[in-house]
Amino acid sequence: MRNLKILLLLLVVLLSASSCAENDEDYFPYKMKGLNAWVYDSRQEQEFLAGFVAADYDSRQEGLAGCAALASSAAAARHLEQWSHVCCTVTDKSQCATKVR
Repeated sequence: MRNLKILLLLLVVLLSASSCAENDEDYFPYKMKGLNAWVYDSRQEQEFLAGFVAADYDSRQEGLAGCAALASSAAAARHLEQWSHVCCTVTDKSQCATKVR
């Protein structure tokens, strides 16, 4: 009986600790407000902001698609041939809480 109580206590502690995380395993903050799209010009070795996409945690996949589309449009507008992009998650506390693709 004592082992069962210890096991249950350990389980409660582990579950409590995991629920305190601010991000999921893919680095999306649970309290995200959107994504900033950043484009990197490989030739000029410069980075620039392509825009913002509003999205919350539940719409993160649509937000990622919108971020990629913003980056692609910005690269095309600048006639970039060699470029990459990153999407920064935006929260109340940070304009780039985590970087995702």
